Amino acid sequence: MHTDACCDDHRAVAGSIADHQSRAGKRGRLCVEGLAFARGGKHPHLPLAAVTIAERLSSAGYATAHVGKWHLSHTTREDQGVTEKDLRPEKQGFDLNIGGDSSGGPPSYFAPYRNPALMDGKTGEYLPERLADEAIAFIRKPRDGPFFLNWWPFSVHYPMQAREEVIAKYRQRTTIKDPVYAAMIEDMDTAIGRFLKALDEAGLRENTLVIFKSDNGGYNGDNRPLRGLKGMLYEGGIRIPWIVRWPGKVQPGTTNATPVISMDCYPTLLEAVGLPPTPDHPLDGKSIMPLFTQSPGYERDALYFHYPNYAFHKQNRLGSAIREGDYKLIKNYDDESLELYDLRSDIGEKNNLAAKSPELTKRLADKLDTWLRASDARLPVRATEKR
Repeated sequence: MHTDACCDDHRAVAGSIADHQSRAGKRGRLCVEGLAFARGGKHPHLPLAAVTIAERLSSAGYATAHVGKWHLSHTTREDQGVTEKDLRPEKQGFDLNIGGDSSGGPPSYFAPYRNPALMDGKTGEYLPERLADEAIAFIRKPRDGPFFLNWWPFSVHYPMQAREEVIAKYRQRTTIKDPVYAAMIEDMDTAIGRFLKALDEAGLRENTLVIFKSDNGGYNGDNRPLRGLKGMLYEGGIRIPWIVRWPGKVQPGTTNATPVISMDCYPTLLEAVGLPPTPDHPLDGKSIMPLFTQSPGYERDALYFHYPNYAFHKQNRLGSAIREGDYKLIKNYDDESLELYDLRSDIGEKNNLAAKSPELTKRLADKLDTWLRASDARLPVRATEKR
């Protein structure tokens, strides 16, 4: 599946019904000092007016909990009458919030955590284990009705920290370039496995839909055979796994190569629980329920991506992209250049076909521009231009 190029954009569109990357307006940080583009308008948090999936499910009788990273409640001096605390998960439809504040990465993966939304455990307690404990405690709590757990692990994200004994194991493997990164992945996987085992032991396996997916491409730059990394519009920045477990609905071991996108999560969950779309709110994603059963009914003309911001590494080019079928076009704003790739034969995006296929390039570029205008997308402004 595909997602947004960076983590907070994904969280805004996957968790809110205002699910267009550009319409959601999550980011407005369009420059860094010394680079080519000037700062645009700011909207660094998920507006309270957005109708979240938690709010919809809560109104339908679901107990709701958020565990882990939130990253949608940052405020600036321009925000009047609202504090960071006013924008946390408990204000967006969640009955319980454990660990969710404005932080993108935790100050520390080991207690003391210095997280205002997470009570500290014993000194040295490891965050992935702690969050798994909290997720397990939530699903084990006696209740008569259904529940929705939004567990967003901080892993894998800076600061790069893991248990020393796991790091040591990967230091012994000469093929591993980053032992700490590898250890963090293992610890996250172990925590998720422990949670799934607890879910089964609680007798909830047969009646629970579990969705596992990432919020952006890999962090450390080694996403071979994909090109690029988190913060880029190449496949290494936006192509991620989407793994589903739903006994009786999804046949184990099946796969589906149909391109989908993060915004599809919201309508999928609505359909899964039998809720209609929210009236008077735009819904840009499409339910992928037909894909769960390998059935027809999921058709989409194209996928669109918009990332006019500098990522944390400052290595990305500000741009937008469109994928139609096997073809993907990227528009770069620094020089207005276009890149065209056939992902079926060139998953590594090594061969730019823009010059060889001018008609296709122009058609996709025009289609992308039409979408950007219709979405009222925020575009970067050159530092030398007046705003």
